[in-house]
Amino acid sequence: AAVLLAKVLGLGTDAPNAGFTDVNSRLAPYINALKEAGITSGKTKTTFDPDALITRGELAVWIQKGFDLEGTSDLKFTDVNKNYQTAVQALVANGVTTGTSSTTFGTTNNAKRGDYALFLYRADQATAEDTKAPELKYDGSTSVTVENGASFTVPTVTATDNVDKDVKVTHVITDASGKQLSAIDTKEAGTYKITYSATDAAGNKAT
Repeated sequence: AAVLLAKVLGLGTDAPNAGFTDVNSRLAPYINALKEAGITSGKTKTTFDPDALITRGELAVWIQKGFDLEGTSDLKFTDVNKNYQTAVQALVANGVTTGTSSTTFGTTNNAKRGDYALFLYRADQATAEDTKAPELKYDGSTSVTVENGASFTVPTVTATDNVDKDVKVTHVITDASGKQLSAIDTKEAGTYKITYSATDAAGNKAT
């Protein structure tokens, strides 16, 4: 469970030793990374208990912290105590889980590999919408050549945002030396580079 979460989150494996004496060398880099990220503190200061079963409630806390999920929901689960309430509410609000029934989350139930796989996938999808950059689609060249003092037209570029948000496309024109032009209709002969940028409503940018 620790290894999967660390890999999905893209955590580095060079975190300082977390001080757990019951973790072997294969697991240590991932568990150290989770400890450094504040996702887990282990069972005690010196033990992580890597061979123990993990509950759905414990996974809920890991996933909520790992993906920094936020949100509240009107929980109808009767088996979620205050230690897990924030985490479970965030998972429900972000569509990661609907519980084991309409009134239970299964907080103390041992987690199943299939459930955990779904949790990781859905949490990753929930956060991907806020971080995925727009895609630029080039209908023309990214450079233009001016000959005989003629002005040029900027090639058309469109953008898609992948997450149903408005996208604004801008461009900057520079000459061969990298100097930015103050006007796009310069008549000085030469080849000019056009750099396009697309920014969506969430502030995600692609260049």
